[in-house]
Amino acid sequence: MIIYEGKELFLHHHEGNTDYIIISFLGAHETNIAKETFFLKPIVEKYNISCLGITPKVDNYYLHSDMHEIISLCNDITKNYKKIILIGQSVAGYAVIKYSKQLNADVVLALAPRATLDQEICTVTDETVKIASALTPEQVKETTIKKDDLQGEIFIVYDPLSRSHWLDKEHIGLLKEQIPHVNFIVTYFTEHLIIFHLLGSQVFKSIIDSLVSGNKQNIVQTINYVRRHHITNIESKVLLLTEKYPYLIYKMLTSQSMSKVRNNHRLFNNNTLILKLCFCLTNKGYQQESSQLLQSIFISKTGNLENFFKPNQQLRCLNPYPYLISFHGNFLVYNYNTNKVETAINLDEKPNCAPIQLYNQNGRIKLVCIHHGYLFELEYYDNMSFNLTSLTNDPIPNQIKLTFSGYMIFIHTSDKKHYIGVNANGSIHYATKPQGWESFTAIPAIYSSENTKQHSLSFNVNNHNITISIQ
Repeated sequence: MIIYEGKELFLHHHEGNTDYIIISFLGAHETNIAKETFFLKPIVEKYNISCLGITPKVDNYYLHSDMHEIISLCNDITKNYKKIILIGQSVAGYAVIKYSKQLNADVVLALAPRATLDQEICTVTDETVKIASALTPEQVKETTIKKDDLQGEIFIVYDPLSRSHWLDKEHIGLLKEQIPHVNFIVTYFTEHLIIFHLLGSQVFKSIIDSLVSGNKQNIVQTINYVRRHHITNIESKVLLLTEKYPYLIYKMLTSQSMSKVRNNHRLFNNNTLILKLCFCLTNKGYQQESSQLLQSIFISKTGNLENFFKPNQQLRCLNPYPYLISFHGNFLVYNYNTNKVETAINLDEKPNCAPIQLYNQNGRIKLVCIHHGYLFELEYYDNMSFNLTSLTNDPIPNQIKLTFSGYMIFIHTSDKKHYIGVNANGSIHYATKPQGWESFTAIPAIYSSENTKQHSLSFNVNNHNITISIQ
């Protein structure tokens, strides 16, 4: 319930049954929900934790006269509790440190906090400059967090590799100068929005329990454990490392431990990510792993994630013709209603489209689609629309051509004036001088040594023998 409404701030109160109380601050850019909710509300309500939630109507770093009234109200309530814990992210992280002494804090958890509004001593955002412009020069200088502002055990969590536009390096650097005695906890791969790597009522409750215990080692270990095993952290590593280390990512995803990770469906159901990994595995020479991974996409349609990555599963319903997968993680498909080439990340979501696949006809590689159980060859017109024609032994004038470079395939018209490419957003475009990111690779959903021996295409590129399994 709201127990105070000022010109710029709300104070919410949830009276739980704990002998400790949390004071939470809502982060920036959430003013639209300031009246309805507060930071950590779902968790404190689920576990009936006593909490005071401070929320802003206007983003101003909580630098408003309303804070005087709110601090007084908070202190009047919190005096009846054994422990007072302050928690906030980013701008709210600034507030929990800055007001820790005035709020009589015992423990403070600040996630990627800001350190100041003073652009003369630290880089700040344009929005922060606007906020600071409403203050006097003396007030701006006073916004910098100093040792005298602090009370309680302070824990500051940050990612030292966070991208530069978040400004974490500058602000954490200033905090280390101003308050070097506090506890700094490094969390790699979290970027600035660390809270997304700690969310989940059960896991965040474990962090709250560690803060209540007051044991420094336990707090650090709990935060690091939650972060390392959180699906958001695993997802960020996958996105970052897939292109460079696809086999390592493949082994991680197919491991037994990954099957036990909470919310792992966020990875397993991310077809773009899986298709991108398929592309990267093939280009590194891991064709069998790529094929099994592609097959897993079809297996997942059963909803049985427990068997998502069982190796060497053979789905006999799948045809052996390799699918064309783009660099960015898309199937290449043909829309037989519009006669256009499109992309898809989920074939079921485009019922009017058929996947474009490779077919080896007497040593000639053709692009084909299967429609009503029949094979049709893809041809094109001058306006870059396409059509399906009956598959014959004779070459057709408008046949789409392929150029191989290692495991990469470039698809183009016979005169090489138009190369089919796929943008990062999944849209088709046409290039005259394609780059590597405009390439495709061929991946069969059925892979076996027998299939490889009987139906394969072998060629030599840069003194390396390349073999692609093609029916």
